[in-house]
Amino acid sequence: MLVADRALRKPTRIANDFLPASPGSFMLLALGMSVGFRALGYLLSNDPAAITGSRDWIYHAFWLPLHLLLARHAAIVFSRNVDNCLAFAVPARAPMLRARAASVTSARAWLASLLLIVPFVFLDAMAAVGYVQDNFETQGRAGILIPCIWLIEWLATAQIWLYVIGSIHFNSAVLADENLLGRHEEVLLAGEARAPLLCSVENALITAVYGLTTVGYVWYADGQMSDYLVMGLSTLLVLVCFCTALLQLKAVLRRSLDAACMRYLEALDRLPRSAPGTEAPRIDYTAMKEAVGMVFERQFTKDARVQERLRGIKLATVLALPPGSPAVPPDIYSRAMLLIECELRFAEFGAGEVRSLAARALMPVLLVVGKSVGGLFGVH
Repeated sequence: MLVADRALRKPTRIANDFLPASPGSFMLLALGMSVGFRALGYLLSNDPAAITGSRDWIYHAFWLPLHLLLARHAAIVFSRNVDNCLAFAVPARAPMLRARAASVTSARAWLASLLLIVPFVFLDAMAAVGYVQDNFETQGRAGILIPCIWLIEWLATAQIWLYVIGSIHFNSAVLADENLLGRHEEVLLAGEARAPLLCSVENALITAVYGLTTVGYVWYADGQMSDYLVMGLSTLLVLVCFCTALLQLKAVLRRSLDAACMRYLEALDRLPRSAPGTEAPRIDYTAMKEAVGMVFERQFTKDARVQERLRGIKLATVLALPPGSPAVPPDIYSRAMLLIECELRFAEFGAGEVRSLAARALMPVLLVVGKSVGGLFGVH
């Protein structure tokens, strides 16, 4: 069984026994819940026109299915990321990563996510009393349905936060030194280890959509205190999701490149400086100036630290050559060129990856939003 199946079913095993497995069927269920609540509201209301004109009812017609679809998508993002990261992890690291993924999908983590929403549910419960009393004359018993919708949305929010925070926790182990040190060539040149970055971008987009729709609710329907708190928390999660994986990956790559550079300099120190039994001839100053000038005059990158490293590699190579000989041993040449290529790739690493991954991650999120908005127009 794939980790994806366990992640989708283990935390909500009882509920998922009754939920459709296919994405299309789940979308129909989410939209059907919105339509069902509205139809029940019309049946219970003293004045059906009050339901039609209520901003709360209008907004929740698409916000309820959006919560459910975002929660499911967050679980899928986590599951796919776990599978991809386990395939990339070093064998010795895989058992620990499996244990960490299992901790995110455990019943204990699910209960912790429920405890996280308790303060917000409490605030909404106090607001629900006032909402039902203020609208009882027009909406009648239908007013009780709005707090019920709030509760379902908070349960979906708990799952979103569970998988978003769980992904951050899991990726911190994937991008640890024990898994990536010495593998900078795989990451920088072969394009490996992109799964945690894609996961972080997707989670940032999920949280951003959730936060922006909360802003819309506050503006359109005069949200509760809990909605203002959620806006602040969503902003924090977007920043954490977007930055943590990339910053941690770049930090590990920097340490890996530093270690590779030290090994290269040690290899240069072992090169013979002159032929046995001969005195090293003097090096003409103009030749030294030409060789070193090429190192210091050309600008390869705007990153000052990388530029300094490139100059150091080239200068160390020039100075390590046998006196009077312009030849470089093939193994030293290949190692120098590979190290220089990795340094140049590191200087531009991040921006291009985020742009390409954001474009890839945006499509399913837009699909979720489109389906939810489609449900809104289908209702009205």
